[in-house]
Amino acid sequence: MASVKVYSPRPVQFAEPEGEAVAAPERHSLVGAVVGIVDNGKMLKLGEAIERRLLALGAAEVRRFRAPRYTDLATAEFLDDIAANVAGAVTGLGN
Repeated sequence: MASVKVYSPRPVQFAEPEGEAVAAPERHSLVGAVVGIVDNGKMLKLGEAIERRLLALGAAEVRRFRAPRYTDLATAEFLDDIAANVAGAVTGLGN
């Protein structure tokens, strides 16, 4: 079985998952997928361009998730909400 190494952008004290990490099923296409964009509130034009491109590639829907404060780490609840509502998400966009 192949393994995947996941790097966290969080500080070292937050890098290890609290439970067993389970990878999402691999998708080979965006057709019909609901895709999320995590928005820090400062990337309006970039977010719109990414959304248009995702829809052009066949995504059924693009949902935006606004981080509460762009300077804070994402909470477990925020990440759980994203995971529960989309097949995949575009994150880590800087401005």
